[in-house]
Amino acid sequence: MEEIRLELAVRNPQRSASLLDLILYEKVRAEPNITLLLNTTVVGVEKSGDTIIAALADRPSTEDRFRIAATIFVDCTGDGRLGAEASASFRHGREGQTDFGE
Repeated sequence: MEEIRLELAVRNPQRSASLLDLILYEKVRAEPNITLLLNTTVVGVEKSGDTIIAALADRPSTEDRFRIAATIFVDCTGDGRLGAEASASFRHGREGQTDFGE
């Protein structure tokens, strides 16, 4: 975060949202272990028992379909789409104090 904040201070003192997007895009593209799939939506999963073995995603603008295999999946979709496609249990709202012995 500090690296991004410093770059924003130098390259984006006017706090332009589009320049922030460009800086974040450059940071992600510079990471060797990230494959960036813009404008792509999770549409399904492949499971073995209760374990996700692959996520299926579509990019409508290019009509591409992706099968993303991994040993660990983290749902960062913003709307829980990966978890929903996997039929994972979820909680809506806050839990009560007694749910986890708090």
